[in-house]
Order: sequence, then structure tokens, then C-alpha cells
Amino acid sequence: MRNGRWSEIVVLIALSVWLPWTAAAAPQPKIGKPNIIVIMTDDQRWDSLGSYGDKIVKTPNIDALAREGTRFENAFTVAVLCCPSRTSFFTGKYASRNQCYNNSTKSEIGIGKFSFLEPLKRVGYRIGLSGKNHTFQPEYAKKWFDGFVEYSPWGKGEEDEPGSLAPSDQAVRDFLSTSGPKSSLGHKLLEGLIDFPEPFPEQQTITSRIADDAIAFVAKHKEQPFFLHMAFPAPHWPNIVCEPYFSMYKSELAKISLDGMDEIDWDTHPFSHYVQSQCAGFDTMSKEDRRKILAVMYGQITFIDKSVGRLVAALKENGLYDNTVIVFTSDQGCLGGQFGLPCKTKGFYESLIRVPFIIKMPGDRQLGRVTPAQITNFDVMPTLLELAGVSYDEKIDGQSFLPVLTKNQDVHRTAIYSEVGVPGLPPAPIPKADYPAYNKKRSVDDMFWFIEYTTRGRCAMIREDGWKYCFYNGDIEELYHFAADPLELTNLAASPEQQARKAEMKRKLLAQGFVGIN
Repeated sequence: MRNGRWSEIVVLIALSVWLPWTAAAAPQPKIGKPNIIVIMTDDQRWDSLGSYGDKIVKTPNIDALAREGTRFENAFTVAVLCCPSRTSFFTGKYASRNQCYNNSTKSEIGIGKFSFLEPLKRVGYRIGLSGKNHTFQPEYAKKWFDGFVEYSPWGKGEEDEPGSLAPSDQAVRDFLSTSGPKSSLGHKLLEGLIDFPEPFPEQQTITSRIADDAIAFVAKHKEQPFFLHMAFPAPHWPNIVCEPYFSMYKSELAKISLDGMDEIDWDTHPFSHYVQSQCAGFDTMSKEDRRKILAVMYGQITFIDKSVGRLVAALKENGLYDNTVIVFTSDQGCLGGQFGLPCKTKGFYESLIRVPFIIKMPGDRQLGRVTPAQITNFDVMPTLLELAGVSYDEKIDGQSFLPVLTKNQDVHRTAIYSEVGVPGLPPAPIPKADYPAYNKKRSVDDMFWFIEYTTRGRCAMIREDGWKYCFYNGDIEELYHFAADPLELTNLAASPEQQARKAEMKRKLLAQGFVGIN
């Protein structure tokens, strides 16, 4: 037998031994029902990612998800407040159908109320949360979750559980909870400029620890299908972050946009928005200080991006990535400098209602697709359940957009609705000439008093065909041709030429039957 033939036999024998060993050693893709991960930030503008065109912020890991999945240009929240938005996301229903009007525990999902976690749990999914809750009451979480590690903007765990945290976590909570101004929220850091970094290494901070706990959940439950909610309290205020993220964008201050800051005519906009503009010293803050807040916000987003990358790496190391649906989104947006405000208010400007939405499907379908299809955040629930092949009996408002993901459809909703506010009326407007003195008097007692205007009073919106109509209890109406006026500076609600349009949009809005909108 020739030497070449002997060498072939030796190679074949070696491969027969080596290949099975490598197959056993390397992580293998899972089969069956897909894992589902929803990554949610808090108060993030839809356009504050590199994949959405922001030229300043660095978000390579989230942008990678966009390149491997589908990015939605027109995703919206159905409620511009944390708890109403999040409960709508998990129930598939408008906030007022859930009787969720504010951020109180009473408004959260409790025993006897439906969320899409229940049908997932019944077919064998392990359910986990790492991060911000603001959605589920404690008893509900105990019943349905296999892992539940909660964080607020001020640290890990519940405040009424002293001694339950590791010293490093307690140090973070103590700092964030006792370093701020006097207010109805104690001495927590709140809205406004915090011109110093968080004094902890990044491994100790909330954003990093949320990723730690999410990765631990994946490792523990990798043998079963799982649903994981990784929810970051950032970039919601308090806008504070550790180094190097605190200083990362300071050299970019001059490039940070404050479009719409100086142009707004408060006499033609709802009074609640004016109140928000005056609170926490925003009315006297320089443009440079406003930009400093936004630079820190960029730092918070880049830090989140790093944590997203860590989770994706863990999925790949465990052979789970190809069989995992990953959603990246936010509960609502923020003004992000518009009208001089870094935060949000009771309103429906594009910067508030539009959210980033990226979905990476199992396998390699729809790589890098961008769709103009209009979706709302409570459409995610029926979409994920249909994708997983999980049925449910609950009547919901959400509609699956799976055909957008699997059949290249670019149309889902033609009209978008949103709502917010506690039933009743807000305080009556104060003459603007008298307001600064009143604001100063109230702020001495509690800088958080402005929520009397920004949460009380129901309001709702319809958005269609390039137009937006907003109804407010106890305040003025708004009508914007946002396609031609993207900053929504010109309120056309009183324009004689637009009365027919306004009346028809109002009719459609009232027909939705939102509580307190009449």
C-alpha cells in the first residue's frame, strides 16, 4: 500500500476521534421554542442610537443587533409614563383598559390581571427580570417569575429591606438615595444637572450589575426556553454615570442639538409643558449646562450598550444566540434638549412618543432590514407569542406584526394612539407673569411639586397621515402638521383652515373610548 494511502487512513482515524470530541465540547444551538429577551431602557429618544443616525453617541453592540435584525423607524409608546407604558407592553392593552394612570404600585399588574408572561410560563418558559420593574406587584412577581432581581434608578433591591444587600450594592444605593436635594422623594438625586461622575468603578454600578444578573439567569436556565426582561433605569434621570462614560462626550458639547429650545411660544402650547420647562431650574440653566446633561445621557446610553454586548457574548458562548429573539426598545422617549428640557412631560411630541425598536429574530432572517411600518409597544406581546407558537385567550388591543418580520410587509398600523394622565383636572393655569414667583415659592418646599400639572388631567393623541391631534382635560388642544413642522412649534388647533381636520381627528380619538377623554 502506498505511503499516501496510509496517510489518508491515519487522517480519517484521527478525524473520527477528534470530530465527536469537538462536537461535544462546543456549545450547540438549541432547538424548539425560541428564547426571548426584551431589553428595555427608560426615557430614551428614538433617534439616540448610531443605527438611528445619531452622529455622536457610540452604540456598537446595539447597532450590531440592528444589522442582524430589523430596525423599525416608526415605533411608538401607547403611554408616555413609565408604569402605564410598561403595563401596556406586557398586557397588550391600552393603559386605561388596565386602569393604570400613574406610577403607583396599585397601577402595576397584580394577581388576577393578565400579562403575556402567563401563557409563556404555562408552556414551560422560565421567566426572569433583571433591572427596573415598575410593572409587576410583588405577589405577581413571586407567582410567575423564576428569577426577579429589581433595580430602581437609585440602586438594587427594595428600599424597605435594610441589610439585604451586599456592601457594594448598599454603597451605591446610599449614595444615589442621599446625595440629592430635599423633595417629596427624600434626598434622592433627581432631575437637573449633576456635574460630577458617579464615584464607583463601573463593575459596581447599576448598569453593570443588571447585566451580571441577566447573564446569571441565562446560565442557570439555558437548558429550558426562557423569557428574560433586562430593564435599565437609565438614561432616565438622575443623569449620572461613572467614568469613563461621564467624560466621554464632554468634547462633543458644541455638537449636541438643542433644536426647538428658543423658538417655542408657550402661549400656544399646553400650560403643563410650560410648568415642566420652569421646574428644577431649567428656566435659568445655560445652554452649556443643558448640553452637559445630554452629554451624560449619551454616556449612560453607551454604558448600556456595553452591557448589551456582554449579554450577547454570553448567549453566543452558551450556544443560545441563534435560537434567541432579542428586542431592544424603550418605554418612552424624552425631549432630549427640545424646548430646553432633557426630560419628559405630559405630552405627545415625537421625541416623547417615538421609541427605538430593534428585533433580532432566530437564525439569520431579515438581516439589516429597516422598515417604515408603524407599530406600538403593546403590539410586541402578540407578535412574540405568535412567533413562539404560544396561544392565549385574553382580549387585547395589540396586533401582531409578525408579517412585517417574515413577509417583508411595510404596513401595520395607519393611525397611532397614545394616552396619559390621572383622571380629573390639573390645577388651573397661572398667569405667566405671576408664575416665576409661584414656582420659586413651591420649589423651596419641594422641587417635585410640578407633577401636579404633569400627571393630573387625562390627555390623549391620534397621529395619522402626517398630522397629530392632542386632547387635554383642563388645557388647550394641539394640532400639528409634524411632517412639515417636525419640532411641533406651530399649533394649528385654532387655525380656521384646519377646523374640519381637527374635528375629524377628534372624532376618531374620542371613539377609542379612553377613560376621561370626552
